[in-house]
Amino acid sequence: MGTVYKKIIARQLPTGAELFTRHGERSAKWKTAKGKARTAKVTTGNDGSDRLLVEGGTYFAKFRNGAGIVRKVPTGCRDETAARRVLRDLERRAELVKAGVMTNIEDAAADFQTQPLETHLAAYAMHLESSGVSEQYRVEAIRRVERVVDDCEFRQLADLNRHRVERWLLGIARPRLVGEKLQPGTSARTRNSYRTDLAGFCNWCIQAGRLTSNPFACSRWTARPQPRCERPALTTRPRLYQCLYLRVTIRAISGHLLTIQPSAKSL
Repeated sequence: MGTVYKKIIARQLPTGAELFTRHGERSAKWKTAKGKARTAKVTTGNDGSDRLLVEGGTYFAKFRNGAGIVRKVPTGCRDETAARRVLRDLERRAELVKAGVMTNIEDAAADFQTQPLETHLAAYAMHLESSGVSEQYRVEAIRRVERVVDDCEFRQLADLNRHRVERWLLGIARPRLVGEKLQPGTSARTRNSYRTDLAGFCNWCIQAGRLTSNPFACSRWTARPQPRCERPALTTRPRLYQCLYLRVTIRAISGHLLTIQPSAKSL
């Protein structure tokens, strides 16, 4: 059976705090900036200075996961009732792992689903830097992923959606009116670079245990359009290049050069 609790944090004594002893325990009392009186226990820190022992603002959940390991997870809740609800969800996931409905990998990846994407992007940028890629590639890859995340309004890993990205790519491919000029849409090569960098970010999340599957793995590449200036067909070339037949005569006499004589068909 799990439980919820608040961590005890050691902090520096506030200015003007008065020390006293009550029931054999050292305590301190002080007034906050708003004039409220506060009291807390006092302990001795590692450096020998007096430290306040105060409770943290949010609750932590302590439970045993599906692998039988005791874990302590922050709930992010200031209310005890809400923290116990988070604890029940965690214990339910542990039961699903024990029953074989959910794997340990899926259970571990579920902890990352509610974290902000900025945290994952910062870790991904650190991974690219440690892997030895060039600074230009790293900066451009992060920039493209951040643009897709901002324009599609993704906040968490659970928000990643292939259809929303495809609609966004379709939107930037269309011509748009900037001022009084009609600007062409983004090229196919640029749109494919957005797909590649976004898929690469998700692949890294799978390797790091943050995702179980890549939502952009089945995303199709954008076909490159035909060139605007097409090469003319052979039938439109001048008659000289269509009907000229050359007869090459090689003379075996030493010192004579190779001669090229046009045939009568080319006249």
